[in-house]
Amino acid sequence: MADPVVEELNALFATASATKTIEPDVLAELQSIMRIHSIPPQELFYKWESYSMKIGTDDMKLDIETARALKKDIQDGLERESRNKAHVRSVDKRGATPRNISSTGDVFNMLDGLVPGTPRATPGSVNGSKRKINQYQTPSISRVKQEPASSPPEFKTPYKPGEKEYGGP
Repeated sequence: MADPVVEELNALFATASATKTIEPDVLAELQSIMRIHSIPPQELFYKWESYSMKIGTDDMKLDIETARALKKDIQDGLERESRNKAHVRSVDKRGATPRNISSTGDVFNMLDGLVPGTPRATPGSVNGSKRKINQYQTPSISRVKQEPASSPPEFKTPYKPGEKEYGGP
C-alpha cells in the first residue's frame, strides 16, 4: 500500500514530471522540503508553481536539479523574510528596561532574613528604615556632648633603617 503523501505528490506534480510518476530521488527531495518547512503537499505545489513563474518557463520539468533549486529558493525566501522581521523588530525597540531606582536592597531580595546584618526593606520606605532621617541635619548639642571626643591619631616621624627607633645610631 502506497503512502498517501506520495500519492498526493504524484497527483500534483504529474504534469511537471517528464514521466507521469516522480523519480525516487526527486520524491525524497520534495519530502525533505515538506519536513523541513512543515508544509503540506498542496502548499509545496503552490510554491513550485510560483517558482516556475518566477523563472519564466511554463513547461519547466521537475527533476533533481530543479527540485534542489526549488528547495534553495524556498530557503532563501524564508531567510529574507526572517531578516526583514529582525529589521522591523530592531526598529521597534524602545529605550532601556526601566529600573526601580528607589530600591536599595539586593537584586532579587534573596538576602532578606538570611544575613542578620542586612536591613529588611519595608513597604513605603526608601532605604529600609521605618522613620525618615534628614541626612543633612546638624546633630543636636546633647548628642555631641554624649559621645566621647576622639583624639587625633599618633604620628611618628619616619626613621632610617639603620637608626634605632628612639634615638641615635
